[in-house]
Amino acid sequence: MNFVFPLTKIIFGDGTSTQIGNVMLGLGCKKVLCIYDPGVKAVGIADPIVEAIRLAGLEVFEYGNAQVSVPLSSVHEATQIAKDAGINGIVAIGGGSAMDTGKAVNVCLTQPGDLEQYVGTLDAGMVFGPLLKPYVCIPTTAGTGSEVSPIAVVYDEKAGVKKALPQQENVPKVAIIDPLLHVKMPPGLTASTGMDALAHAIEGIGGIARNPMLTSWGLTVCEMIFKYLPRAIANGNDLEAREKMAMSATFGIMVGAYGAFHIPHALGHSIEAVTHAPHGITCAFAMPEVCEWYADLIPDETRKMAAMLGIDSNGGRPIAEVGQEFKNALRAFYLKLGCPRTSNVIPNQADIGRIIDLALGEYTYMTAAKRPSKEQMTRMLTSACESLN
Repeated sequence: MNFVFPLTKIIFGDGTSTQIGNVMLGLGCKKVLCIYDPGVKAVGIADPIVEAIRLAGLEVFEYGNAQVSVPLSSVHEATQIAKDAGINGIVAIGGGSAMDTGKAVNVCLTQPGDLEQYVGTLDAGMVFGPLLKPYVCIPTTAGTGSEVSPIAVVYDEKAGVKKALPQQENVPKVAIIDPLLHVKMPPGLTASTGMDALAHAIEGIGGIARNPMLTSWGLTVCEMIFKYLPRAIANGNDLEAREKMAMSATFGIMVGAYGAFHIPHALGHSIEAVTHAPHGITCAFAMPEVCEWYADLIPDETRKMAAMLGIDSNGGRPIAEVGQEFKNALRAFYLKLGCPRTSNVIPNQADIGRIIDLALGEYTYMTAAKRPSKEQMTRMLTSACESLN
């Protein structure tokens, strides 16, 4: 059993985002690029954090146009600002879009050649870690977990596909996780990001690089999400639920990233590339069908996850039967959260063929411990569409 586990320093707790100035000083920074999206600015989260950095005596340059799916054009815009300013530190404030933008900017800013040579799966060039700028993430959502992962995903607008930037050296130096920043998330975003965290945990539990420690974390994350995500959606000011979901996002991504993502993300990235539905929703869309199909690979873990949703999963019941009931329960959980139906995720059923073709070329398909054929994956996605019509 071989694995590499690069660790980010995690500062967790209510109000911890106010420490950002001292954190950047401790990393030796003098000029900082702050990356965030317009929504984070609009709800009043970005400005206090930027001001806290300035109050510590640092110069701040802002890129406030981080975009969903991280198009390469936005990465290059932010990189140019950083180059012109001569920054020596990066802070991302927001969800996965801002944090993945920061990772890509760091590579563009510090590594020789073009970003293109560092994306891919087996053919990605290696990033030289000592050249990277100190990078700190402050997540404002509870799902992506990019604040502690070594992976970023960018969108190549010309090719119309999402590409992975899988670089262990590119894991953020520090993650400041302040659950108080999450109370402004609306219910829909809370649901979408929460389902993304659930996908990370479930996929890592069945990942090709899974190990006993990751499995234990993954099962704990699943249990917390099943309990606390409905509460966070029902009442955004439920601080216990927000704290538990923040923790689930941070530890869930470590389970997925180091255990290895697989089919839900392969389909999710591909649906997202075609229909531009929210990432967490696209990853969760056919996850029940994948879980049923994976049940025989991880029977003990499937029984445990099924029991969390109230299924009688032991007593000698065939794993195929438990897997089917787990699929149905997971689908019911998705709907209970108010997640969208087929018409808002894959409105044109004629797109299924294109989505499957893209998924077969996805790095998360290549890293699956159990790979479905094109026909099997088509049946999974078709089944998900029919069950959510």
